[in-house]
Amino acid sequence: MKKLLALLLSVAMLAALAPLAIAEEAIDTSEHVNLRMLMLGTKQADHELVWSEISKLAERDLNASITTDVLDMADQETKYSLILASGEPYDIIFTANWAHYDTEAPKGAFIEINEEVIKKYLPETYAQQPMEYLDHNRIGDGKVYLVPQNFVNLAGTAITIREDLREKYNVPDVTDLASLEVYLDAIKANEPGMFPYAITQENQYLKNVAFNDLYEVVNLNGNPISYFFVFPWKAGMTTEEAAAAVQYIGDMPEYKEFATLANRWAEKGFWSRSAIADATAIRDSYENGQSALFIQNTGTMGVANNALRGKDMKPKMIDIMPDAPRFMGLSQAGMAVPANSKNQERALMFIDKLKFDIDYYGLYRWGIENTHWLDAGDRMWTSEGIEEGQARYVYGQGSWGFSNVHFEKDRVGADPESLVIWRRWRAENEQTNPLVNFTFNVEPVANEIAALTNVRAQHLYLIDLGLAGDVDAAIDAMNAAAEAAGLAKIKEEMQKQLEAFLAAQ
Repeated sequence: MKKLLALLLSVAMLAALAPLAIAEEAIDTSEHVNLRMLMLGTKQADHELVWSEISKLAERDLNASITTDVLDMADQETKYSLILASGEPYDIIFTANWAHYDTEAPKGAFIEINEEVIKKYLPETYAQQPMEYLDHNRIGDGKVYLVPQNFVNLAGTAITIREDLREKYNVPDVTDLASLEVYLDAIKANEPGMFPYAITQENQYLKNVAFNDLYEVVNLNGNPISYFFVFPWKAGMTTEEAAAAVQYIGDMPEYKEFATLANRWAEKGFWSRSAIADATAIRDSYENGQSALFIQNTGTMGVANNALRGKDMKPKMIDIMPDAPRFMGLSQAGMAVPANSKNQERALMFIDKLKFDIDYYGLYRWGIENTHWLDAGDRMWTSEGIEEGQARYVYGQGSWGFSNVHFEKDRVGADPESLVIWRRWRAENEQTNPLVNFTFNVEPVANEIAALTNVRAQHLYLIDLGLAGDVDAAIDAMNAAAEAAGLAKIKEEMQKQLEAFLAAQ
């Protein structure tokens, strides 16, 4: 692990354009400001209660109050960019490679973040977080537009099912995609009040299992590039080999196999025919007993499974691709300050508090102590005895942008399967993505990338959901649209940048 971190943190940070003006004088906080933040997640019943306490801290330390709006995860794909384009006066917003960072930052949506800015306005981040974290969050122009989270991720996908329903209908154990389909068939035949898999709008998590993990392919970084370009993974693969293996998914028979599976499952009615227009969060459907399958990261599924156990249901998390590689890496995610913010300095100072002041961090991450969680000591916490409080403010909601490994706690009574699976991945399957530090510069092909983003919305999402009709015809239509969008030019530019990336290693 130490060698991995040394490798990940070895690339030097590049300077960025148009930073905040930096001066040597102390920061003037004499004028009171109200900071407005847009967070992603599911608004909790006690959201206002918790945030009133965080605001009190900001008043004390920064002469600033803080108010928040919550954009539900199910709406972020359609509404996030519209909110930024509207000029709504937000001061802080979460962003990531999966949450529009690579498409919005080049438009000038966020202020630029560099070492000078961090040193001036985020002193704890400067003191405690290696500046190399910035390098991993460069977009194609070599600049950074977010304050990165302080976390190293282990990427992997398992599934979780209703084991009580599997047993009720005498279905064989779920161990792979074929047995998962048998289980979903049984739900469809016997549970008219629920969907076997109540997926909505985007089928990325099933795709992670049935395409990425099954065929051991790795997405390139960047949005929408990550949806269209992958490289087949081989153990011990060098960076050069990975760069040479990059492929467009529309040319891959493996992607056609996934699309065929998605089409078959959609035709069986495993999810709604109008899923593309449904904004309901799959986690909500699962926890409410309306979905018999949930696929996401192990931590989120573990929390959901504990919620089901509290309702006398019997969930079970399963790793149906146990031999797939799991990748360690710095995530491209963090907190950004919109360019139209009138309170940029105070916003940055508040982000520093969220990341490295345990009072702020603990409130956002866990809620109010003795109301929403109890300190169990030795980096442990529990909600036992205050389950109602935990239900009103779910642990960790919406806090990905400032996750800090130094403050994290394990939950007493955490979902046992999630811990076993995650720890086994760390022990047996941990790999390093050979292209972890390659980020495609979209600027030379900005128009083509914008057009490809439309191809994703108009074709790819429907194919992934099995709702585009005949698979061959649908992929052909996507490929034709991608070619018209400038796919050849994107490929040529990508190869050029990969060669430059390799030359700089």
